[in-house]
Amino acid sequence: MKIDWKIILIISLAIILIFPQVAISNDFDIEDLDPPDDYGELLERYRDMAQIALSYKKLYEEAEQDVIRLEQRVESVMLQLERQQDLIEVQDELINDLLSAGGNNLFITAGFNYLPVRNERQVYVGLQYQIAVPFF
Repeated sequence: MKIDWKIILIISLAIILIFPQVAISNDFDIEDLDPPDDYGELLERYRDMAQIALSYKKLYEEAEQDVIRLEQRVESVMLQLERQQDLIEVQDELINDLLSAGGNNLFITAGFNYLPVRNERQVYVGLQYQIAVPFF
């Protein structure tokens, strides 16, 4: 039989919340519990305690799911950051290569841009000729 420590912890917390004087008191005596003489009242107290324990169990399970979702989100963001860093490094190398190439260069740029909010389409084409002139 497998012991579910989570349920034991939840029931223990429920007992501490139901009987705070028992949890705080240093001079605890079993006679201080004063259980009811009536079985119906005892059963009602047990059901209340079980309901509290089940509520805490549900909250704990929801918190576990939240942690899993947050860990997945963090993993996704970290992957995006790695991709962006790789893109920055590639662009930096490209810029450095273009700047260090010197000489005369001809650049052709073309692109398409679509803005779905305004249903607007833009096409652009650019031509640039660069002449390298030494400053000294």
